[in-house]
Amino acid sequence: MSDTIPNVQGAAPVSSTSTLTSTSVASSSNATHSGSSSGSGVTTGALAGGIVGAALGAAVLTFLLTSLIWLNRTKSLEKSYRRSHRAERTLPRALGEKSNSPEDPNQPSWEFFLPQPADDETVRSAVKALFDEAMLHVENFYSRRTAHLSPEMVDHLALMQTASPELSGPALMSKPRSAWPGIKHCLAYMLAEAVDPTSSPAVSLLPLGWTLAAGNEDDPISKSRVAAKQQAISKWRQLTAFLHPQPYNERAFSTWRDKAIIAHAERFEAAFRPWQADMQPSAHEDVLHIMRSAADVAVLLFSQPSGYVFRWQAVSGQSGSNANIVVIPDFIKVTDESGMSLSVPQTMVKMVAERI
Repeated sequence: MSDTIPNVQGAAPVSSTSTLTSTSVASSSNATHSGSSSGSGVTTGALAGGIVGAALGAAVLTFLLTSLIWLNRTKSLEKSYRRSHRAERTLPRALGEKSNSPEDPNQPSWEFFLPQPADDETVRSAVKALFDEAMLHVENFYSRRTAHLSPEMVDHLALMQTASPELSGPALMSKPRSAWPGIKHCLAYMLAEAVDPTSSPAVSLLPLGWTLAAGNEDDPISKSRVAAKQQAISKWRQLTAFLHPQPYNERAFSTWRDKAIIAHAERFEAAFRPWQADMQPSAHEDVLHIMRSAADVAVLLFSQPSGYVFRWQAVSGQSGSNANIVVIPDFIKVTDESGMSLSVPQTMVKMVAERI
């Protein structure tokens, strides 16, 4: 009994305290909830406004940054394209060529597109190969034997020019020790005249309108004018080659060239037919091939800004006599890419002479 009574009495205070506490907490909770609800309207509105403003600001900033990046990338791509495009147009067609920039305000834009000069080795090889081919043609299809000149033979030989005004074709072939040197000389001289940019239209294999008279360049009164003319001709040749990059793809040029090639070949064969070893069809095809090569070399030399000459002065043989004749002339570069005379002319193909 004594144990049960304290427990019952202790339960009442605990229950009372719990009820009070519960009531107090509930009241406090209701008050807090009420206060929180009334303050929540102001805080939420400000927060929402801040969020919207921040979002708009971020969007604007993102747009500006994106636009800036896009513009920078576009400019970078344009610059890269211009550099690449410019590099493609300035790829050297030959070693040692000068690089021109179209952005140079002192240089007209058309000069940037002029044909770039070939390197010296390309020019030298083309000229040497042409003369070597001519020498082999004579040795393969003509005999060394001498021949008595009939009136008809004299007439045909008279149409063949030589490097010496005093030495005609008939005189050259009248009493040779061997026929080869005379035939080689006449063929080489015909080829040199055919490819020389300063030759007359009658002997040149250049397209019509590409030949230009050299004029009197030895007049001491007009030395400065001669220098100016050299530079003008240099630029004129480049401009002509630029305006007609593939002249023989043009029908008028190709038709004229084919006729000129045939005329050159027939004139040579008629003059030296008595010395042909055999009447082989391949001989005619071979000389036509040589003339076509000469037409290509003519365009190559013409399109170069530098100037070249052929030198035909005979050289003495080992015996010290003058009984030699040039079968391959010196091929000499005399002006630079600006048309200015070289202080020391450059021999690109050396002269070859044979005993007559």
